[in-house]
Amino acid sequence: MKKSKLKLISSLIINESNTNELEKKELFKLVENSSKEDFLFLDPPYRPGEKELVHDHYVHSRFTFEEHGRLAKALRTATKRKIKWAMTISSHREILDLYKGLKVIPIKRGTGKMPGAFSRKSGEVLICNY
Repeated sequence: MKKSKLKLISSLIINESNTNELEKKELFKLVENSSKEDFLFLDPPYRPGEKELVHDHYVHSRFTFEEHGRLAKALRTATKRKIKWAMTISSHREILDLYKGLKVIPIKRGTGKMPGAFSRKSGEVLICNY
């Protein structure tokens, strides 16, 4: 990766509040500005159900289903530009429908619905375009 690209990514990650959190608008900008020598790994917020909204990782900002649709479209465009990417995501049917035709690999073990507690049924998948 070129030094100029690393500087761009660093400036996007260190946002105005200097929290080192990647904001939604920056995520889309990173995907759109990627080039074919880049590899993208994404772990966006899952589409939460009402029960999941109580967990801290969903409280600060919600990643809406419309934003998931926008991300799916951006990743399909990145695929056309020959950019390889992989993403971990919840196996919600509506989310999986956004990525039809791509490789979907179930993740057998993980935290599942209870953060911090290990489960044999994670409810998560890895989706990739390679």
